[in-house]
Amino acid sequence: MLRTRIITALVLGVILLAALFLLPPTGWMMFVAGIVAIAAWEWAGFARMGRAGRIVFVAIVVATLAAALAWTGLATGQPDPAKLRIAYGSAAGMWLVAVPWWLRVLPRDPSAWLVSAAGLVALVCTGLAIVDLRAIGVGPLLAVMSIAWVADVTAYFVGKGLGRRKLAPAISPGKTIEGALGALAGVAIYAVGLLSAFALVAAPLAIAVLAAILLGAISIVGDLFESALKRQAGLKDSGRILPGHGGVLDRIDALLPILPLAALLLPRA
Repeated sequence: MLRTRIITALVLGVILLAALFLLPPTGWMMFVAGIVAIAAWEWAGFARMGRAGRIVFVAIVVATLAAALAWTGLATGQPDPAKLRIAYGSAAGMWLVAVPWWLRVLPRDPSAWLVSAAGLVALVCTGLAIVDLRAIGVGPLLAVMSIAWVADVTAYFVGKGLGRRKLAPAISPGKTIEGALGALAGVAIYAVGLLSAFALVAAPLAIAVLAAILLGAISIVGDLFESALKRQAGLKDSGRILPGHGGVLDRIDALLPILPLAALLLPRA
């Protein structure tokens, strides 16, 4: 299993880097739309949709993403900052207010419409942010995505070595408070090192580190939300498309809140 996970991760890394560096803007948008479509198919499973329902949901998500790309000007390479703030603001409201409430209440039988609406906001806004951040630069996009990866790795090792107190036993019994704190410390160190070596953002170091810690914290929320949705739907994994890893959502759950919030925090004209 470990060998399969490593091979799959390496293949995914090569595909992502090749797409990031080689695809033109239109090709990158099509690539992102494809990933969003797969994620939408899996998210429909959280709402317990059948095949027909999943197809309809995928079509709605992809069509909404295309409309949002046109509306915000990202499709033509002329982004409108005000419209982007509206889109990312809706994602921020969901991830900072609605999702923490959901994780606290843990509805036993959530409405399929509510689950679907959350997926529509999460996936469309993430798609916008990926296109937006890549247009700003591959370096900043990778730097933001790496926050989720650093948080995940440090949480795993700190939790495994020092974890004693459960973070959310009803949602994900393996996660610990110590692991979460380790994740936040890890992203803070990562931010200091990254910003000391590269001038990726025009912001004071302390502000940038605080932003990285916020994104690291919200990545944990994204992970827990996907775990809660799977548990409520009676699923072990979001899908089976990635050998050794499960589904696409199992790999990008922490990125769903990070990318729109990072794009929202970026200074714009």
